[in-house]
Order: sequence, then C-alpha cells, then structure tokens
Amino acid sequence: MWKDFSDRIIVEIIFYNSIQAALIFMIFIRLTVTVEKSSTFMLI
Repeated sequence: MWKDFSDRIIVEIIFYNSIQAALIFMIFIRLTVTVEKSSTFMLI
C-alpha cells in the first residue's frame, strides 16, 4: 500500500511539473512574440 501511495505522489509531482513547464513555455513564447512585434513596430 505504501509503495502505491509513493508512486502516486511521484506521478502527481511529474504531472504537475509538466503542466507548470508547459505554462511557462507558453508565457515565454507570448513574451517573445510581443517583444518581436513591438521591436518591428519601433523600427517602422
């Protein structure tokens, strides 16, 4: 029983971390796109 419990915690941690990583990645892409748009706007 204890092993199942610890395995479940590990899976939840990995799952949570992957969600967090995906969110950070999406935010990073958004920021990069925004910066590129604003820099091209400033060039024009």
